[in-house]
Amino acid sequence: MRLSAEVGFDAFALPSVAPTAALGVSVAVRDRYWVELRALGALPQEVAATGGRARFTLFGAALRGCYLAQAASVAGGPCLGVSVVRIGGEGKGLAQPLSGAQLYGGPSAGALARWSLTPRLALRATLEGLIALGSQPFNVNSVRVYAPESVDLSGAFGADFRF
Repeated sequence: MRLSAEVGFDAFALPSVAPTAALGVSVAVRDRYWVELRALGALPQEVAATGGRARFTLFGAALRGCYLAQAASVAGGPCLGVSVVRIGGEGKGLAQPLSGAQLYGGPSAGALARWSLTPRLALRATLEGLIALGSQPFNVNSVRVYAPESVDLSGAFGADFRF
């Protein structure tokens, strides 16, 4: 079993590229196959809205399986999974402040690379695409402020620890 911590980016879920942080736990199944559960959050973002500003937050979770081929201290391979994303929106400086949230998800595909520094410590990098099913635009006073893209891209770099 491994615990991971990563920093990275989410390209299209929020109005602009968002810095992210993630924690995960993964288990090996027959050496080359890995199953991973991961949770992440992004720094909040603000954009101009009619008569004020809108603040957006992002939290997500993912379950994915990866096939990792090993060559010396480096392992890497493709991953398939499913992700769930929660985006919250809140109006600021408006005559009638509004808030709301949406939950959507979809299939994901990507790659994981791991470089073992010691038997217990490894550096890792991920790149993943998500097809966002069910995402909706955020509107203030019937004016679209922001709409998440239907395809998202994220990447991360960090470490994992075997215990």
